Amino acid sequence: MAVTRWLTTALLIIGSGHLAAQTPRPPEAGGRIHSLGQPKRWHLEGSAGAGAWFEGPASQALYRAGFGVFRDLLSPITGLASVGLEGYAGMRGTSLDGGARALFRIPYLSLGTGADYN
Repeated sequence: MAVTRWLTTALLIIGSGHLAAQTPRPPEAGGRIHSLGQPKRWHLEGSAGAGAWFEGPASQALYRAGFGVFRDLLSPITGLASVGLEGYAGMRGTSLDGGARALFRIPYLSLGTGADYN
């Protein structure tokens, strides 16, 4: 009986280092995630659009594309303040159009104001 207890105890001590439940798993294999980190402070955005202009004697096709970069001034989680620059170019019929914007936005409220030059 004492030999059986001794052998059982020895096997448990020796074998416990190889138990799969004791090794940490990576997150993609179902392991725990300790920190997801913060969102990035810099954001890029692009846009494209098309439409038609029906006023006047002839209708015209409208095309537009833009690109912008924005930076959060405060915590990116709260979305309370960001500033950014946008550039855009477009075409109405055969006329080219383009410009740039400087913007201040409050993403949490979906509000923004800025200056536009074209």
